[in-house]
Amino acid sequence: LTNPPFAKALERSTPEEALLLSDYEISRAKELKGGSVRSNLLFIERYYDMLAVGGRLVTILDDGILSGDDYSWFRAKLREWFRIRAVVSLPGDAFQRSNARVKTSYVVAEKRSQEDVGEQGPIFMYPCRYIGLDDPKRQRVRAGDAEL
Repeated sequence: LTNPPFAKALERSTPEEALLLSDYEISRAKELKGGSVRSNLLFIERYYDMLAVGGRLVTILDDGILSGDDYSWFRAKLREWFRIRAVVSLPGDAFQRSNARVKTSYVVAEKRSQEDVGEQGPIFMYPCRYIGLDDPKRQRVRAGDAEL
């Protein structure tokens, strides 16, 4: 169960970053396209390395990665590594209390074996509209807001 950092991006601007990025297949693929590599993509690759075949991953990904044209290459890699079991779209203010305004989704995935090149199969998809037991009409209070 993970929540990788979204804001960090790595480039090959220092020898240390270049060495670190050389360990990741995703950064080598991205190197061909140029530009920086978002840290949450690197985390997904590390999760793949750590899980046993059939192991389950529940992680949060931002919707730009899950649906943006710029990340179709990553989604192909994600489907190569994992059988996607579920995607639960969270409300846009899910992380408002931590001052994050990134639209996100939970992704539930199962690690494939290298021999498993079968079909994806059905994916449970759900658009979550509420967080916890909050009244949906109530304005959410963020960290740092004045106490009433």
